[in-house]
Amino acid sequence: MGEQAVPNLPLDERPVLDLTDPEITAIFKASPTGTAKILKNQTRWAGYADIAEAAVEGYKGYLRGIFGSDKAKKKAP
Repeated sequence: MGEQAVPNLPLDERPVLDLTDPEITAIFKASPTGTAKILKNQTRWAGYADIAEAAVEGYKGYLRGIFGSDKAKKKAP
């Protein structure tokens, strides 16, 4: 089976906080701690997305190992 047994598990595109420089400056002037919280949140979401991608790729690798193993090839005459 090999690659045919591995499902396609697409993840959505990573969300991006698209702020302009004047918007960032205005937010920072209004609330410096709020700006820090936004930046920490964005960093955490990036890490979360990295973990999700690693989990999906690990699962695909696991399935490739099961269905593409040499044991199946050795059993065939």
